[in-house]
Amino acid sequence: MPAHCRETMVSYICSSSRFTMKKRLLIFSIFLFLATSLYAKIKIAPEAGFNFSLYTYNLTNPTYYASHLPNSSGATIYLNYRVGCNFEFPINEKFSFQTAANYVRSSWEMKRIVDYRFVDPYYLGNGIDPLDTPSIHVTMQTIEIPFLLMVRPIKSRWFIGFGPHLGINIAAFQNYKDTHRTTDVSLNIGQDRSLIKRFDLGAGIVAGYELKNGFYFKGGFNAALGNLIPSSRAKDDGNIYHGNFFITAGRWLRHNVSSSK
Repeated sequence: MPAHCRETMVSYICSSSRFTMKKRLLIFSIFLFLATSLYAKIKIAPEAGFNFSLYTYNLTNPTYYASHLPNSSGATIYLNYRVGCNFEFPINEKFSFQTAANYVRSSWEMKRIVDYRFVDPYYLGNGIDPLDTPSIHVTMQTIEIPFLLMVRPIKSRWFIGFGPHLGINIAAFQNYKDTHRTTDVSLNIGQDRSLIKRFDLGAGIVAGYELKNGFYFKGGFNAALGNLIPSSRAKDDGNIYHGNFFITAGRWLRHNVSSSK
């Protein structure tokens, strides 16, 4: 290759490298500027409180969920707890966007009198009362991620928010108990023919009051919009729907004091 060609190629490569480096530096500078601006505005708050889990169920094939139970339906509400961290991005004095990562514990239970003479021949002739009231208690552990539009009337510390949420079910445990035995099992989640969905989509609403020092109190309700039982099993097994009433308290670690008049 002639010398002048080599010099031209080397010059082109060097100029391209300088251009690429400048472009990367520009992109990094823009990203750093946006991240710094966002960090200066974001509000962060740890939060904890009580969770009242509401479940309604209509199981047409509850063998997988509760041994020796016939078709069963009903509704239960149980007290549990929730903890998490909120992140709020102000839009203006009146509106803001809020999300969070919450650990939510919920549970439900069903009971029904069963005549074991029509369920299990073992109970015949063994001196066991064929009438019994088994109970099945299921505990769910979920990561909840809400996406809320928050509204605050100007010069007021009251607020209200609404929007969708994503629920990620990470664990579920079933406790079966009757007068003869007690068993604990872990339920499958998110696998083929699982008993419970991995992901839930829902919607909710919250309202509360914020103090000058950044402490706040709020209550709300959210509900999953679909059947907790996967569609692959719903036709045979029935349906479970659930929602949560909650009361929580938290404190903004970084809050705009001037806006809390």
